[in-house]
Amino acid sequence: MRKVSSFASMIALAGLAGGSVLGQGIFQPSYNETTSFNGAPGALEQTSMNMTFGGGHYWSASGGASGGNRLAEWDNTGAHVASYQPGIDMRSVFTVGGSGSPVYARGFSSRTIQRQTSPGVFTTHVTLNGGSLNSQSQVEFNSDGTEYIAHNAGAVSRWDLSGNSLGSVSLSGFGSMFDENVYPANRGVVSAGGYYLTYSNGNLSAWDASGARVGNTVLNGAGQSRNSHFSLSWANDMIWVIDVANGTWRGYLIPELLGGGFRITLTGPCPGQKTLTWDGAGSGQMGIVVGNSQGNTNIPNGPCQGTQLGISGGLILYNVIGTQGGSGQVSTTVGIPACGKFVQCINTGTCETSNVAGPI
Repeated sequence: MRKVSSFASMIALAGLAGGSVLGQGIFQPSYNETTSFNGAPGALEQTSMNMTFGGGHYWSASGGASGGNRLAEWDNTGAHVASYQPGIDMRSVFTVGGSGSPVYARGFSSRTIQRQTSPGVFTTHVTLNGGSLNSQSQVEFNSDGTEYIAHNAGAVSRWDLSGNSLGSVSLSGFGSMFDENVYPANRGVVSAGGYYLTYSNGNLSAWDASGARVGNTVLNGAGQSRNSHFSLSWANDMIWVIDVANGTWRGYLIPELLGGGFRITLTGPCPGQKTLTWDGAGSGQMGIVVGNSQGNTNIPNGPCQGTQLGISGGLILYNVIGTQGGSGQVSTTVGIPACGKFVQCINTGTCETSNVAGPI
């Protein structure tokens, strides 16, 4: 990586220009895409489902039959790695928080949640007992990773991690906007920042735990095809929607969904142009720390001595830059030696640390 002096000038967080304008509820009026990547022809067959992020890679799914390519793996830049035939007519793939490991899956008309044990190989993990579960519904974790959730026509069903029903939440007013109660938009849900999230015709809605709609916004340029309405995803701290089957995945970084705290995201290829985006950094200065792997390291000296980082091995303080009031974005060209490493930021005044992002 080159010195920060080579970074382009700081710019506002994508989609939040004019941030003083009030949005709809918790959101700004609209958001631009933060990043995108193109699907590979033939990577998946028939109808595109959703995508998740785990083990440093993206994983997308398709449905329509159990045979053929139903799971695709993409590296963290969106380059196609491989396609797999797990024998599941997929309706969703998901990870804890949209960025954990392992990868889980739900197939058509099945109450069985399956867990990936190696790429493309799944085993039975848990059965969802009781409660309403539509044959087409996308199953996900809630934002805390403590429940399984599924949605159909304005009702979000909930199960604990052992598969026991916890009842359901009615989304008040669902169907009154955006043709959201039209299939397949009405069978999709993800969860982030403590909210249930639904998508229809370019519009994202957020619902609180009681089922009240607390925000809606436009995802500029997001797909509105049949496949798009199957594809709502929360992966790598972003909302994703695909344009068409095997088409372009568009990712939207929405700070209001990051659940508070200091959050960073890395996008772009390595080697190549890499962008670091942050939110919730507070005021003052932040240090950008790079390490070889994820793991715990205590800062040995300085004003934040004793603070535990989530990266380890060959740590370097890459540079210290202004937080731009807490939210910002900066880009640089990175070389091959940086690829595969991880990044974490720390506010040098408060010693608050961000999440770990990567691999670069």
